[in-house]
Amino acid sequence: MAGTSGAVRRTEVLSLLADLLDYPRPGLVTTVARLEELAGTLAPAAVPYLRAFRSYVTQTSPGMLEEVYTAIFDLNPVFYPYVGYHLFGETYRRSHFLIALKERYAALGLPSDMSEVPDRLSLLLRFTALADPLEAMTIVQEGLLPALKRMLGEKVPQFESLLVEEAGLGDESHELEGHSLGEVLTGGFLLTMTEGQPSVKTSPGRTAYRCALVATRLLLEALWQEWNETGQVEGNGHR
Repeated sequence: MAGTSGAVRRTEVLSLLADLLDYPRPGLVTTVARLEELAGTLAPAAVPYLRAFRSYVTQTSPGMLEEVYTAIFDLNPVFYPYVGYHLFGETYRRSHFLIALKERYAALGLPSDMSEVPDRLSLLLRFTALADPLEAMTIVQEGLLPALKRMLGEKVPQFESLLVEEAGLGDESHELEGHSLGEVLTGGFLLTMTEGQPSVKTSPGRTAYRCALVATRLLLEALWQEWNETGQVEGNGHR
């Protein structure tokens, strides 16, 4: 019974994390609130990050939230939301990875969206929610967590330290650098939300979404630890 309960919770957490990091849609506040509830017992350290993100979403208009999301994830190489990109770069290995993911998605009957790259973080989380437990946890350990570490750094920042660090990004010497689609991005590429407003690198939106990413990492690490300690029998028995 405990194994079944753990499996149900794991599926729910992975599905909710997929919604958390997907393009903003109605119901996001409810999604985050439920993740807070689950994190209370699974990964208490994730709660303040989720609470901060929920506060931001509550106070932000849908249109602005969509702009912030696009600027942070699709135009910022540090938080580029493609797992294969962080693991392999733009190489043939990533191409093989994308092909394999498409085959896995089709086998599970996941809807095929030709406009979306299959290694997008939210899509891969949605796949792990439906995949065989052993395969799902392998993806968490070998794919999702390494990619998040590339995005956030090896060490998970304390909540207060993250806020201080984000405030420090207002110094121009902290201009983000990186690669996207093989091109070096130079200073000034970060978009401003509206004329006269701070750029994304110093905005509350960037801080909020970084909190969401840290919470995702903490919850995935907790799921991996829980499965590694109690769920491998479940995974082996499933095969």
